[in-house]
Amino acid sequence: MTAVIAIASDMHVNSTIGLYPPNSFLDDGAGIQQSVSQKWLWEHVWLPYWKEVELIKEKTLASSVYFVCLGDLGDKNIHSPVQLFTMNDAIIVNAMVEALRPSFGIVSEYIFIRGTEAHEGRGCYLLEIAAHMLSNMGKTVLANQETNALSHWFLEISFEGVNCVFSHHPGTNSMRPWTQGGGATRKAAWLTYDYYGCEWQPHLGVFGHTHHNEDSADNHPVRVIFARPMSFFTAYDYRLGHISRGAKVGGIIAVVKESKLWIKKVYHPLPIANPVTR
Repeated sequence: MTAVIAIASDMHVNSTIGLYPPNSFLDDGAGIQQSVSQKWLWEHVWLPYWKEVELIKEKTLASSVYFVCLGDLGDKNIHSPVQLFTMNDAIIVNAMVEALRPSFGIVSEYIFIRGTEAHEGRGCYLLEIAAHMLSNMGKTVLANQETNALSHWFLEISFEGVNCVFSHHPGTNSMRPWTQGGGATRKAAWLTYDYYGCEWQPHLGVFGHTHHNEDSADNHPVRVIFARPMSFFTAYDYRLGHISRGAKVGGIIAVVKESKLWIKKVYHPLPIANPVTR
């Protein structure tokens, strides 16, 4: 059989620079309005992404569609609340669930990977609550076999003969344009050593957190990809100078069949304003 795996990371729902569903409200009834950038992200990146997932499902006659959320679906930034809409957990979690609404009717099973505690709370409780809300709505959510939690720090899983590992933090990174790719290659080597001699070995590892693309390709037996975010630059990014005129956002779509893997990166360049002229 054929399965489609949709993978997205770092949505940062509730951040003023993250993904945010339209027609949302605060606890007192005040409306939350998407910024121009957020409206573009929702209408030109997020919604088309799910349309493409559905199209690929139809073209491949896939029996199942899995959505892997690689962490930081929500955001309650403990370092600074300046770029947040609210600190109300109920509003944040509701927005996280609503942000996934475009996937309803497409996804067969949701798989949630815990992100950074600084964004999702201690133990990433915001993500865990959102996963339980989806489960209570009748959605299938993959549970942790050891803890019965509905989210995972690290996950080993096989789809139609393709072994995958997922985690938010890769443990290594390449933060300069002229070194990018090195982080994914190091992680691929890392996983190759970790699973050396093991009966179960991964073919693919996908990680988030870095907010940029890296791909080890076939440099090692394990292919490692660092996923791009579904959000924009934060004040922290500007402070560190981690900005790029060639930055992109988006998600990944994988198709697996009979132990074979096909991957498409659905990435979009950020809109760029023209330089100011005087």
